[in-house]
Amino acid sequence: MDNKSFGQILRMLRHEKGLTQIALSKMLNVTDRSIRDWENENIEPSYATLGKLIKIFDVTAGQLLGFEEY
Repeated sequence: MDNKSFGQILRMLRHEKGLTQIALSKMLNVTDRSIRDWENENIEPSYATLGKLIKIFDVTAGQLLGFEEY
């Protein structure tokens, strides 16, 4: 398995869905700066936001966090 970080996985999932950082930020009711910071691994989203990301991208927590392949 390729050990990708949360930020790398988030960026990849966002691109696969055709979402910009701004579009994803609006879906999550956060700033686009937050998305940028998550992808650059400067900060981490809250557990509630992780749950929303799991639903948006239709992945498991393990897949989103890089513990298992999706």
